Amino acid sequence: MGVTRSPLGEQWFRARAAARGRPGRVEAIDRDAFDALWPLTEGRRIAKRRHLVPAAPGWHFDEYVDRPLVLAVAEEGNAEAAPPWLEPVLVRDVSGERGYLDEALARRPARRSA
Repeated sequence: MGVTRSPLGEQWFRARAAARGRPGRVEAIDRDAFDALWPLTEGRRIAKRRHLVPAAPGWHFDEYVDRPLVLAVAEEGNAEAAPPWLEPVLVRDVSGERGYLDEALARRPARRSA
C-alpha cells in the first residue's frame, strides 16, 4: 500500500507480494480504498524515495527514509552492469536476497541512523 507523489499529483496503489503460483504485482486503487486498507498495514510499512538518474538509464535508486539503506536497482530486463561511477559506493550485491525485498523490510522494525 502506498502513495506516490509527483508533479502529476498523487496516485494510490496496493502492492501484492508474490505467493506460491502467483506473481507479485502492483495495482492502482482509489483514495477511498486506500483509506480503508491503510490502517491494516500498521507496523508493516516502509518509507522510501525512488530516484531516477538520467546518467544511469535502466537503473533506479531506492532511498529508504525510515532506515539507513539505499538500493541501486536494475530495472526489469536490464542486463547492463552498474554504471562505473556507482562502483566506489557499492557495498555488496543483494540480488536474490529475500531480506531486501520491500515486504521483508516492512516486517523488520526501522532503525534510524544516529
